[in-house]
Amino acid sequence: MKTISAILGIALLLNTPGAIGQGRSGDNELQLSELKDIFQLALDLPELQLYMHTGANPDRAQLYIQEFGLVNQDNLKGVKKNNKQVKVMRELDIKRIRTKNYMIVGDMTHVGNSMRLQIIYPVEGVKVTYQFRKAKGEWSIFDYTLVEE
Repeated sequence: MKTISAILGIALLLNTPGAIGQGRSGDNELQLSELKDIFQLALDLPELQLYMHTGANPDRAQLYIQEFGLVNQDNLKGVKKNNKQVKVMRELDIKRIRTKNYMIVGDMTHVGNSMRLQIIYPVEGVKVTYQFRKAKGEWSIFDYTLVEE
């Protein structure tokens, strides 16, 4: 019986609209403006800039991000890299334009005042896993791990 209760509890947690940033209003819901703030913080991580190579390679001035759940062009409007609006596209469209300068969202999990975000930058073989925390209404990077694969 305890096993069934635990499974139901986990299912309810995972199915809670606020846990994925959609649905009912409340403290647990991730607002789209917050999603933009989180992505801007992620893209501006100083250690990540070492892999961007925009000065040596002008083709990398425009950054693309592959669509993932709430991560789409409308929801990231205003997020910039290299003074250009980040373009969010479907995987098929990224392949069609034959760019190597794109990022993939490997994971995005929001619960309450914390967010885990994983971004993969295939052209450089880099994966960054971020832990964000919200305090006093502001999101910040609490911790991160950058790994060269």
